[in-house]
Amino acid sequence: MMTDMTDKAEVNRFLKAIEEGGLPEEEAYNIVVKFDPLLTHFLLRYLKEKHPVTESSTGPGERLLDLLRVYPDISRLAAPPGGEPMLEWFDDSYSMKTFFRDPDRFVDLIVDKMDG
Repeated sequence: MMTDMTDKAEVNRFLKAIEEGGLPEEEAYNIVVKFDPLLTHFLLRYLKEKHPVTESSTGPGERLLDLLRVYPDISRLAAPPGGEPMLEWFDDSYSMKTFFRDPDRFVDLIVDKMDG
């Protein structure tokens, strides 16, 4: 589980890899595969809501789509885990779009809540 600033830095590194590019998809995969599945779900949800994925996606949407196609084990984590109380907490308290301009705040919120 994510517990220190280095780990948050890795989470942010993954988000930037998708949003800004600059890392090969294999390296982005190697980062995200180490995360707790619930954290991975939140990150994928954030990215999908901010950058909708379609066949004609470009930029971040295209990078996310490529990652999900090449690494199906990651794409399975995009589905919400059933009965997870943290999902209900988030949905009752926040809107994902609140964090689109401040991904660091999103990462801090989710990681801190998971570390509880």
